[in-house]
Amino acid sequence: MPTTNQLVTSGRVSKVRKQKHLLWTLVSIP
Repeated sequence: MPTTNQLVTSGRVSKVRKQKHLLWTLVSIP
């Protein structure tokens, strides 16, 4: 069982990855 801290950290990481993906898609589209 992962601890709450690990769950929170992974949640933050996934959010950042999604934000970066959105930024890259916006940048790639002229």
